Amino acid sequence: MTGATDLFVYPFGQDIHGVENYSNEKFKILYQHGFRFFFNVDASKPAWVQLHQTYIRQARRNLDGYRLWHDLIDPNHQLLGDLFNTADIFDQVRPIPVPDVSNAVRH
Repeated sequence: MTGATDLFVYPFGQDIHGVENYSNEKFKILYQHGFRFFFNVDASKPAWVQLHQTYIRQARRNLDGYRLWHDLIDPNHQLLGDLFNTADIFDQVRPIPVPDVSNAVRH
């Protein structure tokens, strides 16, 4: 549908590796299929990038309702403050996001 590309944007932002350089089998398969630029979601820092001889890896921040909500309720852990003031744009009429289910057991 998109044609040939060397960009890989991880589904749901979940990377195949930790912060260390890529070296696992999943990376090797993606590399063999021509991918050279990899984009995950990591809001632990405003931005980070790995420039490697064979690939470039960059983190994106999630700008979604969950991130906005968490920035709003936890002023000591705001991750979007360098972009905008969450309180200025968060719609208080919207329903509160569903509870975080990231630790729930999935079947």
